[in-house]
Amino acid sequence: MATFARSAFNVKAYSAIRPVFPPHFMETIYAYHASAGKGKAEFKRCVDLGCGTGQATTLLAEKFDEVIGVEPSQPMVDRATNILQDKEELNSVRDKIRFIKSAAEELPFLEDESVDMVTASQAAHWFDYSRLWPEVGRVLKPNGTVAFWGYGEMRLPDHPSLTPLITEFTHGPELDPNWEQPGRSIVEALLEPIPSPGPPFDPSTEKRVKYSGNYFPKSEVPDPQPNILMQQMDLHGLDTYARTFSALHTFWEKYPEDKKRADGDFATRWVQKMKEAIIDDGGNPNKMTVEWPAGLILVKKAA
Repeated sequence: MATFARSAFNVKAYSAIRPVFPPHFMETIYAYHASAGKGKAEFKRCVDLGCGTGQATTLLAEKFDEVIGVEPSQPMVDRATNILQDKEELNSVRDKIRFIKSAAEELPFLEDESVDMVTASQAAHWFDYSRLWPEVGRVLKPNGTVAFWGYGEMRLPDHPSLTPLITEFTHGPELDPNWEQPGRSIVEALLEPIPSPGPPFDPSTEKRVKYSGNYFPKSEVPDPQPNILMQQMDLHGLDTYARTFSALHTFWEKYPEDKKRADGDFATRWVQKMKEAIIDDGGNPNKMTVEWPAGLILVKKAA
């Protein structure tokens, strides 16, 4: 997570290429909030933890009266603020949103029992739950909802034979030692290792859902829901996406000479391998469908 705070990290590229969960996925969360539990559920205030550049924050503002994006990285906060101010399509929600630089585990700017929903999109794998669960329990209203979701390693559903080539890039000797752990392992396990909360949460309301294609054995993801997170990508997009990997930036900090290679840096070399493999598999490398398996955790504070 520290990578995102470094000035060399391309926050603009990160916000442009990272996948966004679709509206019908958000409706699943809202329906749970409105119907689960034993008390009243309102859509007044939502707090989006680890909000990054505000992708989910702006979606949540379409439903809630107020959304507070909480993010420990100042470059991410700055980018989120700029996007909010610059995009005309956000005019209708702009006044509902504010961003605060803060750790997720410390929310002193929030009163006790003042929040209807606490969310985290592609950030829940970073939290210290020994500190987070008590703090979230403090700020949530009775019957308030926690909704955490995230996605794992990309897959090409039209080219399943290329999965080993993806894994070679993300978990080969260059990048594997450079992922921040245990965060990476948690998100690749689709959030399953995240511990369930104790009191004041209601254990009977906890729900965990996995979304996946047929690229995982059933033993790894039993009873998955159909995949919900996908986008079309060309080679430039694939290259841009790869360059947002925190492990790649750490690798280059250790081995800056890689960027000077005549045959291109590590990301360029991998994209070239992917291009050749997709062509060999009968596909078009400039028109790829990319999917990400995803996980969702829902739980309510006792009413």
